[in-house]
Amino acid sequence: MNRKLALMVIAFGFACAGPTLAFDADHLAKVKAGEDCIDCDLSGADLTLVDLSGADLSGADLSNSSLPSADLSGANLSGANLSNSFLSGASLSGANLHNANLTSVDLSGARMLGAILCNTIVSDGSIIYSGC
Repeated sequence: MNRKLALMVIAFGFACAGPTLAFDADHLAKVKAGEDCIDCDLSGADLTLVDLSGADLSGADLSNSSLPSADLSGANLSGANLSNSFLSGASLSGANLHNANLTSVDLSGARMLGAILCNTIVSDGSIIYSGC
């Protein structure tokens, strides 16, 4: 195998190795400024102390994010991917989690009074359905 072909094979191997968890810096800046961020990529972002109450984060990728004690009350998280995120002590009261993915999420001490959990995927892979 010649050197050029070998480098192409190696580069292709890295490209196919799987997705990296890297949030979009523009999306993070938008959220930190208090703007809505529909379909944002915030995977792996540290959102500690970011006020997300009432934010529209529908369809956002928040997988592997750090949101300890975050205020997500009243936030629209419909269709959002929160898998493997840290939401310990977070407020999700009144949040819309319709069709959200909460697989392997740490919700210890989280407050979820009035949260909409229609068709929400939870830790064991089951889906919550409440006649929505």
